[in-house]
Amino acid sequence: MNRFLRGIGIYLLVAIIAVYIVSSLYTTQERRYEATFSEFMQWVQANRVDSVVLVGEQRVEGRLRDGTLFVTYVPAGTTNLGTELLQRGILVDARPEPAAPLWVSFLPQLLTIGVFVLFWIFLMNQM
Repeated sequence: MNRFLRGIGIYLLVAIIAVYIVSSLYTTQERRYEATFSEFMQWVQANRVDSVVLVGEQRVEGRLRDGTLFVTYVPAGTTNLGTELLQRGILVDARPEPAAPLWVSFLPQLLTIGVFVLFWIFLMNQM
């Protein structure tokens, strides 16, 4: 039975490494400068912002006229930001907050079942 568990352990380790590699390949992101909201508003007033994407209610991703990518967060209660950006001739797009992948919601249940199965195998091995 000990060889059986060792064999399962190797396959489990290979599966975990494969999942990690695949997930890291599909989650590449561009490097963005993290700006303060005050800095962002100074850029808007100086007409340095080319375009922005409003993600959810508080995240702003954008591009300056020199090509620099940035991200900032809008303080809660800030209103009419989209209107002000449009009045200054900045391209504005809006997107909802991205949802977590479906497999992430199943992960806690799968881990719990896995722990119980390993515990059961351990108990059966002791008899």
